[in-house]
Amino acid sequence: MTFDIDTIENAGQSVTATVCEHAALFGATPERDEFDSRDVWDRDDALDAVDEAFRILVQGVAPDGFQLADERESLLWGFVNMLDSQTNRLDRAADKLMPDLRDLQRAQDGTEIKSRELELVTDRAQNLTARRDAFEIMRDAAAEAYRDETGGMWRPRRGSHASQTGRLTSAAIDARDYQRARQHRKTAAHLPQGTLVAIAGGKDIANPAAVIAKLDQARAKYADILFLYVRLRATGTHLSTISQWLIGFSPCHTYSRIHSSTLPVGT
Repeated sequence: MTFDIDTIENAGQSVTATVCEHAALFGATPERDEFDSRDVWDRDDALDAVDEAFRILVQGVAPDGFQLADERESLLWGFVNMLDSQTNRLDRAADKLMPDLRDLQRAQDGTEIKSRELELVTDRAQNLTARRDAFEIMRDAAAEAYRDETGGMWRPRRGSHASQTGRLTSAAIDARDYQRARQHRKTAAHLPQGTLVAIAGGKDIANPAAVIAKLDQARAKYADILFLYVRLRATGTHLSTISQWLIGFSPCHTYSRIHSSTLPVGT
């Protein structure tokens, strides 16, 4: 059956008003370039639905006294496996965003466009991880119901069955986040403020003037420049010439003193 949007009866409301009302009641799906402010899930309702699904499969689809009862264990295994497959799919989807996050972090230039791109990808990665965790919790609940019904432990056909959410309590997560934040604050206190540019060389430097010309270009591009001296293979007067140029920039750090999460913008 099809409907003509111009002939739908909506109690005197316009089509736009009807669409807005439905969006308010049921939530509007954001586009890919928009932030998703919807809740990930209703935990209690979702877990109740998992229990109800198991009850329907056991008592309605494959009850005792019928031949389908012989298929009950396989049917219940497939239900748990469905939730496990969703967990793994979302886990892989979140992993695929990690290279994009690293690239966008390196590409930050202070503009609003680059900042928004990073915020959108970060938001999507966090949402995918939250969805993954939700399906994992439902899978673990279904696996427990499977054990209660069949007497056996649910296991996937291949691979291992490990729960990331089940091993970490909220207190453990809070403690871990605090430790990371504290370590980052201690490290940041020893770092100078400015744009980091790494200096490195993989071969002997025969023309120090070319190196100094590149350094001048970097200084012109970044007014708050800070150099990270990694390693330069130069000898004699060539090394001395470059070193004298770098003396004017203080502090000048070796790479080992910089926190691993602090990345230079160029080399």
